[in-house]
Amino acid sequence: MEKRIADLEERVAKLEAAAGTAAFLKEQLQLLQARKRRVEIRVTDPEARQRILAALEAQRCLLQSSLQQHE
Repeated sequence: MEKRIADLEERVAKLEAAAGTAAFLKEQLQLLQARKRRVEIRVTDPEARQRILAALEAQRCLLQSSLQQHE
């Protein structure tokens, strides 16, 4: 999973020049999903997990909204 996240982060870095585009936003959403899965697996404190997942969900909503504007 760490390699997958590192690969996604590398692809996101390559797309930063095209910030604001649909492709960049889709990559960000994929990376966010990978982070969510990692939190679900690794964070054992239920309150901490819930706080982190809530923050990730808020970020996902912002990205999704931006993506809809660009499509």
